[in-house]
Amino acid sequence: MSGLFIKKDYFKQLENLVSKGKFEAALNFAIKEGDALYDKGEIARASELYERLLELFKSANVTDRSIFEKLYEKLIPLFFENKRTEDAIAYSLELIDIKFLLGKTDEAYEILNALKEEFKTNEKVFLKDIDLALRNGDAESALKTIDYMISNISLKPEFLELAVEILLKLGEKEKALDYLNTLATVDPQNSFAKIKLSELSKTEDVAVESENLQLNENTVKESQPSRKNTTSNSKQTFIPKEAIGKNNDIQDESSSENKIGNQNEELPKAGHIDNSGKPNNKAHLFYEFINSDVYKKAMLEILDSPINSSRDLMNIAVEYESKGSFKNAEYLYLKALLANPSNKNAIDRLYDLYRKEKKREETIFLLGIGANNFTGGEKLGYLLKMSELLPENEKVGVEIVKNACHNNDKDLSIKYFYNVKDKVDPQTLDELLSLMFPVVSNDFQVLRNLSVTIRKKRLETKTAFKYFRATGKLLFNTDEKPEGLKWLMRASKIERLPLEDYIMIADYIKDMPLDTEKDAIASALNGYVDVVSDDKKENLYRTILLLKPNNTLYIKRYAGFLNSQGRYKEMAELVKKLIDKSDLNSADFVSEVIPKIAEYLDDDTVLKAINLFILAGNSAKASDLYDLLHSRNPGNKKYIVRKLILQVENENLEEVIKFFRENEPDHRYTDIIEPEIIKFEKKRATDPFDHHIHFVLGFLYYLTERYEEAIASFQFVLRSHRFEPVMSLFLGMSFEKIGLSDFALKRYQSALDMDLESETVKIVIYEKAISLYLKQGKLEEAQMLGEKAKKIGLRDDALNSLIESLPKENKILHIEEMKNDK
Repeated sequence: MSGLFIKKDYFKQLENLVSKGKFEAALNFAIKEGDALYDKGEIARASELYERLLELFKSANVTDRSIFEKLYEKLIPLFFENKRTEDAIAYSLELIDIKFLLGKTDEAYEILNALKEEFKTNEKVFLKDIDLALRNGDAESALKTIDYMISNISLKPEFLELAVEILLKLGEKEKALDYLNTLATVDPQNSFAKIKLSELSKTEDVAVESENLQLNENTVKESQPSRKNTTSNSKQTFIPKEAIGKNNDIQDESSSENKIGNQNEELPKAGHIDNSGKPNNKAHLFYEFINSDVYKKAMLEILDSPINSSRDLMNIAVEYESKGSFKNAEYLYLKALLANPSNKNAIDRLYDLYRKEKKREETIFLLGIGANNFTGGEKLGYLLKMSELLPENEKVGVEIVKNACHNNDKDLSIKYFYNVKDKVDPQTLDELLSLMFPVVSNDFQVLRNLSVTIRKKRLETKTAFKYFRATGKLLFNTDEKPEGLKWLMRASKIERLPLEDYIMIADYIKDMPLDTEKDAIASALNGYVDVVSDDKKENLYRTILLLKPNNTLYIKRYAGFLNSQGRYKEMAELVKKLIDKSDLNSADFVSEVIPKIAEYLDDDTVLKAINLFILAGNSAKASDLYDLLHSRNPGNKKYIVRKLILQVENENLEEVIKFFRENEPDHRYTDIIEPEIIKFEKKRATDPFDHHIHFVLGFLYYLTERYEEAIASFQFVLRSHRFEPVMSLFLGMSFEKIGLSDFALKRYQSALDMDLESETVKIVIYEKAISLYLKQGKLEEAQMLGEKAKKIGLRDDALNSLIESLPKENKILHIEEMKNDK
């Protein structure tokens, strides 16, 4: 029989299903059609079908990882078969991440190990191996993989840097140093290697020379230190060249006898201001430099001051400053500061001194020291002063926001956040917003404004989720519920909301014409069904159906739950909805449960179920339901006639022959059959050479006693060399009905001469032929056919009874003698 339904536009059907939130249905449809295409050898089309569905899922922001898992498992093998190896590897790595997040660690490693075995030099594959090892806290395995990559793939600086980072976290400094030396050889200009080597290497420190100090006898005796090594193992301080400028601006205000230090010695500075009055790029490096590990180390390891007490240094410095000897005062303040970087008095004195002297870069440098060595409000104060000198420097602004958050200073954090929000990268922006959230979460208007900023920046992070959800919840508790709904829906697109939020939203929108929102909330609630206890499942299903009462997926899931509880009467009401909708995706489910609920379904619903099964190609289940209806209405023949029509259309000859052995043609069936006859006669007018159309019409004509028309149809099928034994049988039966016994016998005999594979067909042909021979008084021929039927072992009660009724051989001879006497 030709197919009744042909799916032509796969993409359109997929788009329709996804747009309605029927993600599982879309996936099942794609898999079914994809498998069919694959079986036909149309691998490229199958791949195209899955790729299109993947695009639709991503556009719809589908978050169910298990759906992507199934889709990738179908798509990846097709990529390999189509020689799209790079795509296959890329999607395989994504599948590994999905399985890892779903807790299917063994499956993830199984895929990864297969990729490693097949693609022994693919960098992405082995980087994923490192990634999984680090996620599992297995640094040793990660290092082994890096060594393999270095030996077998490429000696890339990135691989060496990664190994160094891992080893340093493990505290393996010696091994890290080996990798760093290799890295410095491979890439001599590598900044990462320079910084890390400077931190790990050990060299000698250099002491500071100064001239004799002419001081007050009551303060301290004259001192003149000489250059010397403090220890053979002392470390050399490393300061980048770009962080040191030439100091051509400092003038010595004191007399020559009061000069302090070697006049050729210069203190580190951040740079200088050129003739245009604009700071060069070195000034902007100071803040970054004083926060570096290199600078911190230098501060800790600098040589001890020749004067043991930093307090004494401060007293001397104050005295020089009071005398106007700023150069000497500066030097001593710096010495005190270097001896104790946390000397706030020295920092503040130097700050005032530099402000008087208008030394901008030195002021910035000094404030950086303060910011680096203090916390809380003191650190924040230094950062704010630095911001006055570097108002456009986003790094200073970022640090102010961070420290304002730590100090719970809402106003300050907000002010500087808005100063830097358009200057920083998305990652930094997200970090700042995360720190600000606890500070601003109770201020409705601030929270709302920041959420607007996040939306404009298109951040889709956990931080964005927190802001959107908090904003939505606050608005939901006011008269701005519609606005609150929008924010909650935005949050839901990033990450799943708590169940109570979805229930709150569902209760609010259940009676509103908000189809898009209802789809999203129902889908989200559906995702919670499998993780809640049974006593909560039913309430969830009911809430879902309040939002989407006609969604067959949700109806089917609720019905399945009731089925598992043995609550068949309640389930019947839901199954009726599925039947009424003629949802083909639900046909299998309805077929499975209908025996349990048949007693609760009226005849009209059963008939609708029959149509559903016919559309789904499940004629066996449709036949069973016709039997059910006939058992309910034994005096009404219409159900067994409709069953016959179904069997004829499906060319189920065994059932057709069985019907006509038990039922005789009757023109009273015309009212039931006539619509079908008209339908197929129209088809015949359109396609007069389709043997199936003639096949169906032949039996419909025969059933309604239109034997001449039946003969014409059966003969057409016979000439098409289709179903030849059965067509010969029914031609004989038709000829017999109109009194053409000889023609009937010829048809029966013709059928007996054919290769009869079906035992049922054999039985009926022998039965009809023997009966007709008896009617004609041809006892010998009837006896011969009976004996032949016995020999071939036909087993049928009706046929055996007929054969047993035949006259015995001696009786046949006696009859012949009587004929001869006459």
